[in-house]
Amino acid sequence: MDSLSVQARRARCLAGLIPILAASLSACAGGTATLDVVGAGGHGGASAAVDAGPSCGPGLTDCNGVCVVTQLDPKNCGTCGNACPDGDVCSVGTCVSSCPTGTLACAASCVDPKLDPSHCGSCANVCPPGQVCSAGICGIDCLGGSTKCGGACVDEQSDPLSCGACGNACPSGQVCSMGVCGVDCLGGSTLCGAACVDLQNDPQNCGACGNACAASQICSQGTCGVTCLGATVQCAGVCVKTLVDPNNCGACGNACPQGQACSLGVCTAQCQGGSAKCGALCVDLKDDPGHCGACGKACVANQACSSGVCSNLCSGVTSSCPSGCADLKNDPNNCGACANVCPGGQLCSQGVCSVTCEGGTTLCGSACVNTSFDAQNCGGCGQVCMPAANGTAVCNAGTCATLCSGLYQNCNGVAADGCETNTSTSAPNCGACGSSCPAPPHADPTCANSQCGGACKANWGNCDANMQNGCEVDLLTDALHCGTCAKVCPSAPNKYPVCNGGVCGLMDISVSCKALHASNPGAASGNYKIDPDGPAGPLAPFNVYCDMATSGGGWTIVAAYTGADNEYPLTSDVEAIGNPLDFAHWNLNQAKKMGISAISTESVFVRQDGTFIHADKPMFDSHLSDPGVIQTPQAITLTSSDNSVVSAFMGYTTNGISAGGDFGIAMSPDGWTCAGFTSNGFDQNNPGGYRYLNCGCQRLYIYSDSAQSSDGDAGYDVNTGLGAWSATNGCDGSEGGALVFYAAMR
Repeated sequence: MDSLSVQARRARCLAGLIPILAASLSACAGGTATLDVVGAGGHGGASAAVDAGPSCGPGLTDCNGVCVVTQLDPKNCGTCGNACPDGDVCSVGTCVSSCPTGTLACAASCVDPKLDPSHCGSCANVCPPGQVCSAGICGIDCLGGSTKCGGACVDEQSDPLSCGACGNACPSGQVCSMGVCGVDCLGGSTLCGAACVDLQNDPQNCGACGNACAASQICSQGTCGVTCLGATVQCAGVCVKTLVDPNNCGACGNACPQGQACSLGVCTAQCQGGSAKCGALCVDLKDDPGHCGACGKACVANQACSSGVCSNLCSGVTSSCPSGCADLKNDPNNCGACANVCPGGQLCSQGVCSVTCEGGTTLCGSACVNTSFDAQNCGGCGQVCMPAANGTAVCNAGTCATLCSGLYQNCNGVAADGCETNTSTSAPNCGACGSSCPAPPHADPTCANSQCGGACKANWGNCDANMQNGCEVDLLTDALHCGTCAKVCPSAPNKYPVCNGGVCGLMDISVSCKALHASNPGAASGNYKIDPDGPAGPLAPFNVYCDMATSGGGWTIVAAYTGADNEYPLTSDVEAIGNPLDFAHWNLNQAKKMGISAISTESVFVRQDGTFIHADKPMFDSHLSDPGVIQTPQAITLTSSDNSVVSAFMGYTTNGISAGGDFGIAMSPDGWTCAGFTSNGFDQNNPGGYRYLNCGCQRLYIYSDSAQSSDGDAGYDVNTGLGAWSATNGCDGSEGGALVFYAAMR
């Protein structure tokens, strides 16, 4: 079998069409006809046309007095006047955005560069006069089992214009299979559309007609995947057997010379290992459906080759007989055995010729049938079970039902539309009815080959090729993936690259997100580079995330938390690199936090739902990196996103925080504490830990506490709410926290 896809095979057949037609039309027109292939198709593409008067030869169509190849002509693609849109190509009479596997887009037409003498090996590489294109190489002989017809190499086994012999065009409505024109496919191939295909390796019809593999997949043994199975190798996007393929003998692209076949991966005039030479193929005559018992003896549809004999592939209770598939229990022409014909006036009942129906069967017409299971007489004679879409009609206990075929299922429970769902491609029913694929972040759920996946939403990219985390990159703002994955915006001295709307640009390095926002009020929230202490300071410019929307914008985010265990505290010196605008874990080191604090006058803490609290002081001071520092709490004015205002205290420590208490915002005035005294909102009741807490966690708008594990990574919670800033846990000592938020300064 040819290993190319349907469209690829058709394009290959058409590759040699133009020079053949040119010669025939020239003869028909007394030598005056010309065949021009010029860049003047429907929209600047190729046009295969001959000004040959009102009568056109085989394979050509008269379009307004001009003979054209509608299979290739982008101005008349498939039919006269059907011009392909700009950017599309004409492939086998259909306008498509890209050419199928095995073909190449040349001047708005899809061609096979292995056989096209006008595009041999590459576009516009025209073979010299007298030479043909075979295996992508110009020469005087055809390779890989193809035959020279006119000025081109063709496969007489599948070419509808040269089927079995040069110029033997199949009539309209027929296909060329195993070198024979007909309405059926031979040799184990299947009719899909208007071509015979091998469902085992055709990426456009993998396992079933119309089941196209994804762009990154191949078809092997009737299943879409990323690797070839069995004894096959991927060559140009198709799985082939290099041990016997005359176009890829022993290695991809190694085509055997004319007259030779491929045997055990070597081009030779004699086949090895007991196989027989049939044309350019070495085959096993015992089981090859294309050469069953003898070269060229092809089994018809629904037959298999066994021991050199074609036999019917019968299903259910039927058996293979010379006359076809027969029910030996009820067929009067094959009663009990093939060709055992019952005498006149007798019936076949339970495999025995008789004058009456036996064994609970009923006489319907001239046959004894079981109306409980006979789909032609279900529940009674003549009550035929009608087939439904993608299924087989069956009779079960005298009631018609549908047995779904392959991967199709009746997922909506409606009998009228049959087995309407392809569970290999349906995202709501992936692999089975009701098995819905989840939507990855920034992506729509997809299903391919019964496996869930995702298709990125507009302007988002799956740049790490891991759909588990979805389409993680904003292609409109990410300077490392600007407009498309891996497109890195270039930098320049004293400037840094930015991506705005998917277009690269340059921006001056600002001291903070606030300064950047002031100079460019339209700047979107995203990743930017800042230099808080300027060119003369010890801090080198570094990347941060800026919130340009909350409470006037211009906030520099210093940390973000998901609520999970093992996230670095606000006072930590360890960096985390998630995107805080998506509320992934993010943390700057202490030097960067101090640099931002030194030029900031306020802080904000923002939750996923957009609510926040605002403090009129920066979070840290210049002592954050000092060992065991305990900051004197700052008196602050705390304002919620819905304008609730209170006085409060805010402070931090790096001393004894293995179980929490590194940062907190507490109520003010102080009030009673469990230690019996007040200390600017924090009782610091355990010198070994819990520094910035109050009776564990009371009266706190933000706190961290971990009573279970002293590992220095306690999460954050809210004990006391303020307006829209609601409480999360009364006093939670478990690992992690319920507060998902980011902290920023400006």
